Amino acid sequence: MKTYSVPFLIGCLLILNRCSDSKKSSEAVNDLNFDVNLSLLGEEFIDSLAGIRLKVPVGWENLSNSKVENLKLKFSEYLKDTSVRAVYIDTLNQASLIISEKGQWSDFDVKSRYTNPDSVFNQENQWEPIMKSDFMLNGLGVYQFLLQSKDLINFKLIGKENEKKFQIDYIIGRATYLKQVKKVESSIGTLRSF
Repeated sequence: MKTYSVPFLIGCLLILNRCSDSKKSSEAVNDLNFDVNLSLLGEEFIDSLAGIRLKVPVGWENLSNSKVENLKLKFSEYLKDTSVRAVYIDTLNQASLIISEKGQWSDFDVKSRYTNPDSVFNQENQWEPIMKSDFMLNGLGVYQFLLQSKDLINFKLIGKENEKKFQIDYIIGRATYLKQVKKVESSIGTLRSF
């Protein structure tokens, strides 16, 4: 049986402790700031149930309730276990914004979506591998997912805290992505809780 000297064991413990500390700091959630161009934004959406507010990209129209019901059916795969609160659409540029409430999701549900997004949002393998990030935005904890297919790009934001029950989907046609991305970035940058 091999024996190790006390200094060697203490050195190993110090290295392990440093690795543990550096892992903790690398897991720290970043505070992000988005470039907000107010000229690219229109009306403000306020949802008292979800406790959020944000500005909608300019030119994106709020759909009536009957049209929202039709879209719920079309986009059901994006809106798993949510209640749609509002839909804004830019038909000329193939873009939409869907704001939903998470309803009865537990903290575990939210974390499992972040941990295994492909098993939740990509069950039919219609998306490339999903990219994800975790950040603070204007004091609000957010999980962000980037879903991409050959035709669509979906920026999906989900509130981390159980009391901020929201899911926001910016769905953009790949062909118009470059025209829309600054609007989407500006809109995300206005997301706040109240």
